[in-house]
Amino acid sequence: MRIYSLSVLVAYKSVFTRVSVAAPPVLGEVSPTFLIQQEGDTVDMFCEATAAPAPSLTWRKDGRELMPTSDDRVRVYGNRVQLRRLQRTDGGAYSCTFTNVVGQASHVIKLVVEGTRLYMYIRSLIVTIEHGH
Repeated sequence: MRIYSLSVLVAYKSVFTRVSVAAPPVLGEVSPTFLIQQEGDTVDMFCEATAAPAPSLTWRKDGRELMPTSDDRVRVYGNRVQLRRLQRTDGGAYSCTFTNVVGQASHVIKLVVEGTRLYMYIRSLIVTIEHGH
C-alpha cells in the first residue's frame, strides 16, 4: 500500500501556497537475490530506492547491522557493500532496508560462499614385495 501526503498552506489576501509530498521508498536497481561466490573472491552488492523525503538506509547480515571492518575487508558505503577476500562465514542473508516517515522497502540478497576447489593428483605407486625363501 502506498501512502502519499499533501499539505497546502493558503494565507488570506496574499496567497501563499506550499506543497509537500511524501512517498514511501520504492526499490529501483538491486543486486540479484541469490549470489554464489568462491572463497577469496570479492563481491559487490547494491540497492537503490527513491522516496520523498529521502530515505535512510540500513544494511544487515542475518538480521544484525552490517558494519565496516578495520582491515577494510568489509566496506559499507551508501547503497553499496563490498566484501573482499571472502570467507565461508561471509555467507548469509544480506538485506538493505530503506526507511522514511511514510514507510520502508527492503531487499534480501542470499550469498553462498563455496570453498576453494582443491584438485589432487595421485600418481600410481607400484610396490614390489619379495618374500624370502
